[in-house]
Amino acid sequence: MSEKEALRIIEEKRENLERLANALLEKETLTGKEIDEFIAGVTAESANENNQNNGPEKDSAGS
Repeated sequence: MSEKEALRIIEEKRENLERLANALLEKETLTGKEIDEFIAGVTAESANENNQNNGPEKDSAGS
């Protein structure tokens, strides 16, 4: 992986990295389980944001 690619990924995930850093500052340590839960929450939030950005989904009746 090039330095450019690494910087792109960090910039893309910056908000999540800052949230994780804040959680670490608050608690000082996180267990593996807590990190997994944090990542799962971030993943769920990202999915929700993508759904919101794509507009409301229509049901099979088209409403």
